[in-house]
Amino acid sequence: MPGTEDNINYFKRYSKFYIKDSDICWRVEATDWISTPGVLEINAVEYYANENEDADSIAGRLIVNKPVNPNQLLDNVAIDGPTFIKPKIQYTYNATCNSVGEWSVDSRYPVRMVINPDNPR
Repeated sequence: MPGTEDNINYFKRYSKFYIKDSDICWRVEATDWISTPGVLEINAVEYYANENEDADSIAGRLIVNKPVNPNQLLDNVAIDGPTFIKPKIQYTYNATCNSVGEWSVDSRYPVRMVINPDNPR
């Protein structure tokens, strides 16, 4: 293949690729761009296709599934607030039904519970 800078940068040792219209994944074992100026030679072996990372015959293209909000699966949600959170960010949750039971929080976690006097549920 042409020994362009993009090709040389992409086809490094252990990089994976597919040949057009083929389901076979290949892994680069060695490259040679010095012997013949302007030509990139690749020695590749057949490799396993990773169904979790490869998509549309592109190696390493991560297949991202949209996260499912578990609260959407319930008919009567008891807690309203973000389901997917990041550390060191403050979040607020509210009870959305009348019978939520008794609340308790483990003392090891930095959680502050506040009961809204206007809406005690």
